[in-house]
Amino acid sequence: MMIKYGAVGASGIAQRRVMPAFRRTRNSLLQAVCSRSQERATVLSKQFQAPGAFDDLGQMLDTVDAVYVATPVHCHLEDARKVLEAGKHLLIEKPLARTFDEAREILALCERHGVFAMEAYMMKFHPAHTAIRAAVQAGEIGKVVYARARLGCWYPDIPEAWRQDPMLGGGGALMDLGSHLINLLSWMLGPIRSIKALCSTQIFSYAVEDSATLLAEFTAGTHGIIEAYFSMPDQLGTGVLELVGTRGRISAHNTIGQDGGGRVDWEIIPLQSGYDAQQSGPAEAVEERTVEYAPIDLYAAQLDYFSQCILSQTPPIVNRLDEGLETLGWIENAYQNQPS
Repeated sequence: MMIKYGAVGASGIAQRRVMPAFRRTRNSLLQAVCSRSQERATVLSKQFQAPGAFDDLGQMLDTVDAVYVATPVHCHLEDARKVLEAGKHLLIEKPLARTFDEAREILALCERHGVFAMEAYMMKFHPAHTAIRAAVQAGEIGKVVYARARLGCWYPDIPEAWRQDPMLGGGGALMDLGSHLINLLSWMLGPIRSIKALCSTQIFSYAVEDSATLLAEFTAGTHGIIEAYFSMPDQLGTGVLELVGTRGRISAHNTIGQDGGGRVDWEIIPLQSGYDAQQSGPAEAVEERTVEYAPIDLYAAQLDYFSQCILSQTPPIVNRLDEGLETLGWIENAYQNQPS
């Protein structure tokens, strides 16, 4: 059986990644496309082989089981309201909403109408990241004392770009890219206890930050550095993920981002007990290995997971909306806790 999806907000990530991914799923069918322009909806429905094309979300809802919402963030609350009040399942792009209060309203709507909902933090479906999370939980690198995650790109001034308008996007690099990293590290390491942030616009002239660096403390005590940048050239902004523990280190190269590839290197060492004045552990005691996995389409994996939840009537445990609400809470906290 296939779950029939409608896609609303048919541009950006939806057009580049998600709508093409339907062709690589086992249980998800792109049934309809909705855009503000009927002409555009028709063009995209033909391009991605969807039977339906609409310029009205309400009309599309009668033809689908679930809706993928990829409209600009300031539209999320009203679009989610229409989907949930129609009793349709909801897959919604990140960040969940512009503000914590808007996100809380979406969560309440979901609970009220008894449908399934999931936020589209697709990086949790990366086989490298699931392996890293499992290794942390198993204590393979001991107690994690340090974690770092970075994602950057070059996002110059663009007229009418909603991500560059705080009233439309809610924030800049931290809201757009940093939300991925906060959510991912919380999933790997457990809840965050506190955050401090440095957010500024270094390169461009828009009203949101193009650079954000966060210092986070997790409830387990781990110190974390989270870096989100619209001001890094694309060749230099590739994702960085590193975790260091009392028994080893995990370094992931190019696993953070939109592709399901990259490489992960593991270093496992014996537990150090005494003080070494030379601060150079024996090299022969280091176990080095590269984690083997096949690259995947993160977006297809995300669709498959959500559709299987719907088919089996099992609520999603990955990318729950309450996790997205918590992520937004920490983003708002970070904006408020900056040097004066």
